[in-house]
Amino acid sequence: MDVKICSTEELLDILQNGYVDSYVISIRDTAGSSLYAEIDKYVLNCINLFHLYFDDIWSPEHLFYNYHTLRYGQLLALLKWVSGKNSFIIQCTSGLSRSAAIAYVIGCGRMKPEEAAKLLDLNKHHPNPFVVKLGAKVLNNPSIETYGYSNFTMLDTRDDPCKGMPEFVES
Repeated sequence: MDVKICSTEELLDILQNGYVDSYVISIRDTAGSSLYAEIDKYVLNCINLFHLYFDDIWSPEHLFYNYHTLRYGQLLALLKWVSGKNSFIIQCTSGLSRSAAIAYVIGCGRMKPEEAAKLLDLNKHHPNPFVVKLGAKVLNNPSIETYGYSNFTMLDTRDDPCKGMPEFVES
């Protein structure tokens, strides 16, 4: 599996430089960005584009600010979409948290968590723990979350960044 994790600006640069032989997963904040429209102009410069809309939530307090979480059904749809595909560019605003977590979860759907973690640069990427936790639930594999908590640097220093988050609904 070939994965490139990048920021919104990096994806725009990649697409502006011509056709890329990869599937693109574009993770977008619900608040939007003018760069999203620019990316969409170049949609023909990649094999296919999958959009996800959710915010980078690190703690339950974010829910009070009308941030939107990744939903079970969204992640399930993504995992079905990536089935049989092997080359991805995964983009979020900074290319550090949500995109890294999605890359890890996709990898865990195909290999052991230890191998999936090799898709990341652990000095740079800090997978969002909420996405990792949801990935473990969707893939029915608790070791995805356990390995993540044990081996990734989380930007939130709490013991369990997902404590207090609502339970996932399978819809």
